[in-house]
Amino acid sequence: MRMFDDAIRSQEAIGDIDPRVAAKAHEKIRKAARKYEEGHQNAARDQVAGVLRDLVKAAEKGDVPSSGPLADFLGAWRVR
Repeated sequence: MRMFDDAIRSQEAIGDIDPRVAAKAHEKIRKAARKYEEGHQNAARDQVAGVLRDLVKAAEKGDVPSSGPLADFLGAWRVR
């Protein structure tokens, strides 16, 4: 989850992501990390999958770039 959060942070540093989308993604990733730490691995995985889906939808609307660190990360992970 840290790598996912870092990819979003890197995209923010470039200034090429809607700040609201990035803030929501960070919040959901932190929530997933808490669930994982509490021993709720399935819930954490579902939360991360939801963030991935949200970012793919945001990319379709142009709020997330099609290139850069986040796009590379999203391309490497698939939601089932």
